[in-house]
Amino acid sequence: MLVDVDNPYVGLRPYNDDESLLFFGRKEQTMDLLQRLHAHHFVAVVGSSGCGKSSLLRAGLIPSLKAGYLVDDSDQWMISIMKPGQDPMGNLAKSLLGELYQAHDPDATNQLVQTIEEEGVDAILSLLEPLFRERRTNFFILVDQFEELFRFATEKGNRKRRDNAIDFVNIILELARQKDLPVYVVLTMRSDFIGDCAEFHGLPEAMNQSLYLVPRLNRQQLKMVIEGPAKLFGARVNSALSSKLLNEMGRVQDELPLLQHALMRIWEFETREDANGEMDLEDYKAIGGLENALSNHADEALKTLDKNEFQVAKQMFQALTTVDEHGRKTRRPAHYGELLALTGAEEAVLDKVIRVFIEGRRSFLMIDQMSDKKDNIIDISHESLIRQWKRLDRWVEEEGEMASTYLKLSQDYQLYADKKKDLLKGTELSLARDWYERFQPTEAWAERYNALFAACREYLRDSEKAEKREKKIKRNLKIGIWSLAGVMVLAAVYFFVYPIIRDSLDTMRTYNDLKAQAVASFEQLQDQDPQASDDPEQAGISPQEPYLKLLESIEKQGIFYREDAVRAQIEALGEDPGDITTGAEEAAYRPGKDVAGKLKADMSELWVDILAKLKDLEAELDEENWEIADSEGTVEAYTNYLQAVDKYNFPEVAKHRETAREKQEELSQDPEWTQAQTTNTANAYLEYLRTHIENAEGSTKEDLSPQSKEALERIRAVSRVGWLFAGRTLTDAVDDNSLLGQDRVFDLVFRLGEPNVESSRLPRVEDVLVSKSNRAAYNEFTGNSVKGKKGAFIQNGNLVLVLERKILGDVLFLKVAY
Repeated sequence: MLVDVDNPYVGLRPYNDDESLLFFGRKEQTMDLLQRLHAHHFVAVVGSSGCGKSSLLRAGLIPSLKAGYLVDDSDQWMISIMKPGQDPMGNLAKSLLGELYQAHDPDATNQLVQTIEEEGVDAILSLLEPLFRERRTNFFILVDQFEELFRFATEKGNRKRRDNAIDFVNIILELARQKDLPVYVVLTMRSDFIGDCAEFHGLPEAMNQSLYLVPRLNRQQLKMVIEGPAKLFGARVNSALSSKLLNEMGRVQDELPLLQHALMRIWEFETREDANGEMDLEDYKAIGGLENALSNHADEALKTLDKNEFQVAKQMFQALTTVDEHGRKTRRPAHYGELLALTGAEEAVLDKVIRVFIEGRRSFLMIDQMSDKKDNIIDISHESLIRQWKRLDRWVEEEGEMASTYLKLSQDYQLYADKKKDLLKGTELSLARDWYERFQPTEAWAERYNALFAACREYLRDSEKAEKREKKIKRNLKIGIWSLAGVMVLAAVYFFVYPIIRDSLDTMRTYNDLKAQAVASFEQLQDQDPQASDDPEQAGISPQEPYLKLLESIEKQGIFYREDAVRAQIEALGEDPGDITTGAEEAAYRPGKDVAGKLKADMSELWVDILAKLKDLEAELDEENWEIADSEGTVEAYTNYLQAVDKYNFPEVAKHRETAREKQEELSQDPEWTQAQTTNTANAYLEYLRTHIENAEGSTKEDLSPQSKEALERIRAVSRVGWLFAGRTLTDAVDDNSLLGQDRVFDLVFRLGEPNVESSRLPRVEDVLVSKSNRAAYNEFTGNSVKGKKGAFIQNGNLVLVLERKILGDVLFLKVAY
């Protein structure tokens, strides 16, 4: 029975087994599959995304099995179709039980999974054996979109998932190998994931025996795909339209999904709008042509949403897509409950958004219904939507950027927690802060990637606080700033002399109070927390200023060293001041003279102590300022240092003034080098090397400028380092003159001594390459593959430096700094 009798073209989704009458152009390939399945009981159907793998199995192979073409005198089949998703073993159990009992019981599914874990493949054979004995039933298991298993297995830090994935692979291989029951297993997989199969023991060997690479349709077969369904419905396709579509097919990616979707839209427009009796070029133009029809159709759905619903749609599609470690954009099925948490939407709003992308033959989303609505699995119907819907492609890029930055921040935090890295600063901090402010990530979003969001957020905040403190030092307004309590101490120092003397009737008590308060003020000043103020710049005073204010206060009061002021204060207390210059040397003791002399001597000593402390402080500041300037090594840093020196009260403590001036003058002659130092990333230094080396034929390292040599050293100091697959050579015999094929990850942009080297030439150590796409790097090269995915991607367009290379046959692996 046909699912939709109004339109013979299925659009973006795959064909189903009840639509085999509409499935044209694949007869020969279906027969090839039957022969391989008969011989091996296991077939891996591999092809590029959008080549029609799922439709070939569902509408080609499965109807042929039911028709009795595989097993003589037997058309009894139990067909089980599943996808690995986020629970491979659970989904296998669910599909088997669903076919056996035509119902979904979560408890029964969980029980079967537990039994499989305990008994292995025997648990499944015991389940199927009664049906075989009673009806001589054959069993067919289709594992569609097998590449989902790799994403499931490689979730960072989740060893249990990897073990579950290994168990799943072992089960399906054993089901195909055993001879007790007629079980046939077929999996479909994107060809760009074929290298990932090496992670599972026994899988490459099984695939080598019965791999089926889906071929492209020839022109005659494509014409049948275009015209066959319409003829079946008594309609006609104009020959000009057929020619146009056939000519366009080789010029676009995802040609089969785009063709099916365009034909569906053309049929709709012809039957509902044009109605001239045939599908023609006018209908084709009305839908936007082969290249734009899908994107236009998806945008039409968005236009039916209000502003809030639009944002929910964006967050939903970002949650349903991902960019893997090799930069491949893929689907990521999600539970309905997860989408609610990620979008923060009410159920009614999310339901409306999902319906908009399903109804009206849009078929952009699929729902796998569960007993609990929140467990429903929402998925994009075909990955071609990710690549062909222009808006979604931008959303995926944005999500990939968000995820890449977050994973890098997570990696930095873990190193920091292990005491292997400091707080973020410079470009790293700037990028992390910009990411946080721009995207405003939430904990629900971050849980897609790891459980470190709260710790990473605190790490970022601590880094920002540290940067703020460091800026104060670099501008010479960085430490020793007073809090409110400190300012109050200054006020007390300024005002304490006259009130105490005026109100006191006991001269000795007056002396003791004066001395004690002055000394206490100085001690408090020395004990001040250098970073007590949360906003030092607002306080607006330098590290030296508290000491200068105390000196100014002592000088203004005069009583500490001016005899006339001391005499006037003593007389005000009713005493004869006498000659205070002789102090205690007078034979006749008089309290007034003793007070004045001792007060003058003690305050003079305090004055000297304050000056000494001020000089020591500026000496410490000078070393700190120089350490910062010299570590950054930029014109701006040396300028900041010299400006700080100009503000010293004791210029003689500045030991690095001349060196700073020399460095400043040297760097000012090369602003590009200064910019590279300021940015301080591997990419910045590589760009400097690429654009500033006079790369003559035969040049060597000895011919490089001091800046270029330093750039090579700094690349190794500031870069991340990782291994990755870099492409294949065009020939099996490999030497330094070999060329890489179109699947190469990098283009060669600079080789010292060879100014005109080809971009596809086999890279050597210390070549500079440019990345052609987003790629993940790995911690380790094992001898035949790489493992240990790093959190930070090599971004499309970034430069890398080759540190090491390994060649296995025609396969190239590189260790790069990036």
